Amino acid sequence: MIPVAVGSGHNVARAIQENNSHQGKLDTQSRLDNQARLAKLDSQRPAKQKKARICQIHSEPDAIIGSGVEIHGDFQFDKLVRIDGKFQGNLFSHNRGDIIVGKNGCIIGDVIVARRMIVEGGHVLGKVVVDELLLLDRTIIKGDVTCKLIQIVGPDVTITGRANIHPQAPELIDEYNNIITEVPKVFFIFDAVSSDNDNPSTSLLFQFVLLSSAFICCFVIPTISKTESKEGEEGHLSHEEPPKNQIHRSDQL
Repeated sequence: MIPVAVGSGHNVARAIQENNSHQGKLDTQSRLDNQARLAKLDSQRPAKQKKARICQIHSEPDAIIGSGVEIHGDFQFDKLVRIDGKFQGNLFSHNRGDIIVGKNGCIIGDVIVARRMIVEGGHVLGKVVVDELLLLDRTIIKGDVTCKLIQIVGPDVTITGRANIHPQAPELIDEYNNIITEVPKVFFIFDAVSSDNDNPSTSLLFQFVLLSSAFICCFVIPTISKTESKEGEEGHLSHEEPPKNQIHRSDQL
């Protein structure tokens, strides 16, 4: 409701001024009340917590391959290893040790059964099988990755290969999260031949024999069976008796 001032010009002006002043106080008080209410709501909201990084490793490494150092061969570790140089070979950890690859580090080979692995921007050219994997910016992995938990920090991370990431890794699971226990045995045969046989010509010959046997069983034998059955049907038709009308004509002759 807007008050209407009636009277002399001086009284009207003073009434309007007092009304504006009172309205300004009300607006100020209302704004302060709103700010206090919003501040109270903000204080009641739970504070946003930053997502903690996995693979928190604060201990000093037991072995370091420094920058500019290049090592060839397989290496077995049980605790913490840091690689800032170049390592060409396979890394094994039966006791599930930890490994850190620096921003200039490079691994050409497989990392098998480690507990935690942090790649701070280096390169890994090979298979990775760990429990927890943390990849920082500019990391490049060219190989299959198997882990229970993975975290990628940064937009420029590259993984080229198959990924098997779930809480039951390194087991394989289907679309219903059931562990796959039966795999065609032919894959095991090929893997055994390729890994255990040192003679490549023998391996190729063995694979050729397997493929030839499979081809014969799947295509050649069914084709021969169909041909024999068809010839048997034709021979059976040829030995059938002639029609009665032909027998009658022969009797007349």
